[in-house]
Amino acid sequence: MKTVKYFLLARFIRLFLQFGFLFAVLAIVLSILIRVFGLKPYIKGDDWSFGDAREGYALPAGLSMNIPDTIVYYNNGEHRVYKDDLLPFKYELTAKDTISEKIINRFEVFDTKGIEVSSRLYVPSSVSVVVKSNNWKHNLFWAISSQVHYIVTALFFLVLIKLTNRYMDNEIFEQRSFKLVASLGWLLIGNEVFNFVVSMVNGSILQHPSLHSASLMHSKAYSYLDINLDFFNGFSFTNIGLGILIILLAEVLRIAIFAKQENQLTI
Repeated sequence: MKTVKYFLLARFIRLFLQFGFLFAVLAIVLSILIRVFGLKPYIKGDDWSFGDAREGYALPAGLSMNIPDTIVYYNNGEHRVYKDDLLPFKYELTAKDTISEKIINRFEVFDTKGIEVSSRLYVPSSVSVVVKSNNWKHNLFWAISSQVHYIVTALFFLVLIKLTNRYMDNEIFEQRSFKLVASLGWLLIGNEVFNFVVSMVNGSILQHPSLHSASLMHSKAYSYLDINLDFFNGFSFTNIGLGILIILLAEVLRIAIFAKQENQLTI
């Protein structure tokens, strides 16, 4: 059998994919053992630790932040917060002798003048938030959903390993190879549909948490920094579109190769 091009590179890629598959399977086994037997998910030494010492379940969430532009404190104990303004210095107060403190927050552009940057921030990708609940139903749901993610990751690596093997055996342009490519697209779509369902459930459980800060020594509350979490935002339409594109591409290649083989047989 003739050796395919980039055979050594393919072997290296397969080895990398095999390590990824074993890591995903190991994560599934360890997660089950930790939840069933109540083991600690980390190892801690004198001055080092390995693993995640936080208790709870890591959930994806959207993050938005709004920093106040101007905070004005008065001598009588009152304060005023101004938000969503690009020019925080525009507030000119007449009774300046009653002001005890005035705090200005703004992003400064040093290289280019005349540019204003809004203090309202939004993270387009999901962040990981650790949550825990006293309700066993919530914990069971989060434990099962995390296992499904590990299983999908393991299946993704497994399909890629099979495709690499078929390439190394010079069998990549056969019917089964295109089915494997299409299965990658279906895995992406199925995973995002599952993420959508999980996001709806997480959103109904957690709603839209916002950061609340308060002093334990005084009656003053420090709630000027608005940080909100959106647990409805745990899925990606981009991955669904990518999955559909992979399925269509696999079908187009399959039809093209089949037509080429038919023409060769006719000649």
